[in-house]
Amino acid sequence: MLRGAVLVLWVAAVLPTESGDVFYFAFGGQAGAVNAYGQSLWTVPGELIASDAMGSCLATAYRVFNGTLFLGTAVTLYTADGRLLWSTAVNINATALATNCVEVAIGGIDGTLLRIKDGKVAGI
Repeated sequence: MLRGAVLVLWVAAVLPTESGDVFYFAFGGQAGAVNAYGQSLWTVPGELIASDAMGSCLATAYRVFNGTLFLGTAVTLYTADGRLLWSTAVNINATALATNCVEVAIGGIDGTLLRIKDGKVAGI
């Protein structure tokens, strides 16, 4: 007789680069890149990820808390090899992320849409 069951749901985002030998991922609060053999190349904090069509960069976003108090969303843009280009925090609860490797667009749960360039909000 089955007394109880535990359901585990793993959700991961995976984006291939144009060359197909590197894949960007987001899983368990971490984002980064793995090679074709699944070996981690670099990791950073991240819940949402985005890249351009060629995989030239990786944009990440993750929620920032102080205890249970929501402070905002940290948005960061990295080069393909994991070097930090810029990072900023915005006061929205992010649900969508897109990038062209120059700017990052971030959408909030309340419908807010921000465009970020060089770590500063460049448009709403």
